[in-house]
Amino acid sequence: MKYAPKTSITKANAIRSNRNRLKFLLVICGLILLVGMISWPYIEEFLEERNAKPIPKISIESIDLEKKTVTNPRIIGTDNDHQPYIVTASSGEQLDKDRVLLRQVKGTITLKDGIVVMADANMAQTQSHQAESIYFYDTVHMTYDAVQKVTTQDAHLDFKKGLLYTENPVEGQGPDGVVSAQSFSFDYKNKVLVLKGKASLTIFNKG
Repeated sequence: MKYAPKTSITKANAIRSNRNRLKFLLVICGLILLVGMISWPYIEEFLEERNAKPIPKISIESIDLEKKTVTNPRIIGTDNDHQPYIVTASSGEQLDKDRVLLRQVKGTITLKDGIVVMADANMAQTQSHQAESIYFYDTVHMTYDAVQKVTTQDAHLDFKKGLLYTENPVEGQGPDGVVSAQSFSFDYKNKVLVLKGKASLTIFNKG
């Protein structure tokens, strides 16, 4: 009977052990890669969501702690599409822990193509912790690209959804005519205007 040298058996066992370790590592790497491929869209969405919500910068001219009021507040931030917006007012008052009242307020947002959407009103309210939307009221004027103008009693400007809308009657005017409706919604992100209810349109005769 012949016996294999002890060193040969040891080498063979070492080779098998290394192969098993290599197979195990390959399986683990494959699982990690698979999990990464499945979860990446959710990770990417989470990162985009985090990047899309930077904290707005707020500046004021003066503050009255006893009355909980400030003068000339200014809010600068970006919406979910990284389009910059600015909100200014003559004064602001803390109504409660979640709401701020603004007077003589104006909000503007500059779209990626350079067009400016603006809304101003005598009064407005927004969140005290993060100005993701603004509710304008008491005579509201809205302007798109400095030529399309709409007037109503109140309006919501939602920076998160990219919407400017109202459920009250509106009257608008532009270079080509005038329009009126019971309510309207303007998706400034996709540039889609929807007039609701009884609407009318008069086109100017430029001939």
